[in-house]
Amino acid sequence: MHERTDAIEEFVTSTLAGLAHCGQDAVTGDRSLLDLGVDSLGIATLATFLEAQYSCSFTPAQLRALYAATCIDDVFVAARQAISSADSGAVATARRG
Repeated sequence: MHERTDAIEEFVTSTLAGLAHCGQDAVTGDRSLLDLGVDSLGIATLATFLEAQYSCSFTPAQLRALYAATCIDDVFVAARQAISSADSGAVATARRG
């Protein structure tokens, strides 16, 4: 599970660095999204990329958590929760099938 968490954080970091036009070293856990210049459109873009990369779909509550994120660590938490619940749903569906 630790490897999955690292992969999610790496994906979020690289995506936010691309959106903010900065190096990945500037995207640190306690850094403010506003400091990076990431606005609501950037968050929407990140959510779309996460959904495509991890075959998940954010629920309205998970999207609210992502939009409420004030720092990169908050984004990591919201992304991990959405992807984790998608993984749990896939396992439950596979067991029923």
